[in-house]
Amino acid sequence: KSTKACDLLRNSQRVEGKKDGQFLKPVLDVRTRWNSSFYMIERFILLASHFSQVLLTESGKTRDIPDMVTSSELRCIEDICSLLRPIEQLTRELSTEKFVMSSKVIPIIFCTRNEIVKQDPNFAIAKNLKLKIIEELD
Repeated sequence: KSTKACDLLRNSQRVEGKKDGQFLKPVLDVRTRWNSSFYMIERFILLASHFSQVLLTESGKTRDIPDMVTSSELRCIEDICSLLRPIEQLTRELSTEKFVMSSKVIPIIFCTRNEIVKQDPNFAIAKNLKLKIIEELD
């Protein structure tokens, strides 16, 4: 099933004009790395139209096809991804060095906090996430 689903996803991207080597695949979550969840969500957003097309095409052929998220749910996921992006950048920046000085950490956290404060999510769950992130960064 997984191979078939990947083939269908690849074909959907091919119709859009992508060539071999340019196809995107879903990213799987790794429990021990929070940023893999971010990458999974980010890739899902990029491939959402292709997932939707594949699910619509295959829905009548088998009963175990999951439903696609609604457009409202997708916009909520986009809000959440936007809030997590500065945290991912912070994590990546601080992970590149073996020893991180506090003179670097404090400004980076401050800038990350400001980036999150500027955002105006539309969904309650994203608004709550924003408040929790700001609370943790304070």
